Amino acid sequence: MIRTLLYLLATMTTGYLALIYPKKMVITLFILELLLFLAAFLYSLCLFRKVRITIRVPVSVTEKKQPVDVDILVDNQGKIPLFRGELVIGVKNYYHEESISHRIQIQADKKCRTICTFRVSSGNCGRIRISIKRFFICDSIGILYIPVKNIKAQEFISVLPKIEPMQLEVHDGNWDIMADGDEYDRTKAGDDPSEVFQIRSYRGGDRMQRIHWKMSARSEELMVKEFSKPIYYGAVLFLDMKEAYWGREFKNADEYLEKALGVSYGLLEADCYHMVVWYDGKENRLYRYKIDKEDHIYELIEQLFQVLPYGEEIDLEELYHQEYPDNSYCLSYLLNMNLELWEGGGFSCRSEKILL
Repeated sequence: MIRTLLYLLATMTTGYLALIYPKKMVITLFILELLLFLAAFLYSLCLFRKVRITIRVPVSVTEKKQPVDVDILVDNQGKIPLFRGELVIGVKNYYHEESISHRIQIQADKKCRTICTFRVSSGNCGRIRISIKRFFICDSIGILYIPVKNIKAQEFISVLPKIEPMQLEVHDGNWDIMADGDEYDRTKAGDDPSEVFQIRSYRGGDRMQRIHWKMSARSEELMVKEFSKPIYYGAVLFLDMKEAYWGREFKNADEYLEKALGVSYGLLEADCYHMVVWYDGKENRLYRYKIDKEDHIYELIEQLFQVLPYGEEIDLEELYHQEYPDNSYCLSYLLNMNLELWEGGGFSCRSEKILL
């Protein structure tokens, strides 16, 4: 930009002198300056539609304060090299309004791809969007910048919160009456005769009623049926994101998500399969997510990374029972924006004891 201003100032000065002192040397210098601008314009115009920019993130998941390399792929399909280009990269956390800009100088030979790499790190968890805000094609001496519009390249990086399982006193009670009925554990056998878990060789102590006679006749050895184990979701964790001063930011996202995921992980360690329920104020919709293995917690993180606090008063438990009237549970937890964790029984946890 400084070079552009200096060039314009020099050209205007030379043009003024050519009018005041119309000598051959001054006029020639003024014409050369105009031709230089024309050459820079034609050069930038030739590359205007020949340069393609894409973003590549080799590792899309990271931890807080852990740097991640981001590749900027510059494809020059033109017949002349790109001596100079300028990218303005925007880095924005979905939970916060502010965006950080990075300026990168790029070059690319003719008919060639160039990779520029820069590092991104975040001290806060959340979904980080990396996008191209502006792209300028410059001439070789930097007097003309032509903006290239409609560059929509973007990628996302998930910065994970720190998860520490919360120690919870979970007593399963009589959970077998709370089964959904149509879901079964794929890793453990059980006693539900409506679904066969596996067929294996007979072992001493197996019941004669479970012998698979047809399979035994084919294999010429006794084969036994193992029944399936239904999955029971005995608890529900309600994430109440009602915020008094709500807006487009989630200022205490780290503390809230770490606490919520810690409760979910603690339930899973206690062999308590459970539901996590929240309300999306943007879509005006209630969501629930089933947790019965560790992978589900990390899948839950990606879901929660797209949710912001809301300002309206929502009774999550009442709304949940309206949408899922047939779903029963023995334990309920509710985490509000003040980081208060309430524990209750099968319907309400507001009138029960507070854990945090």
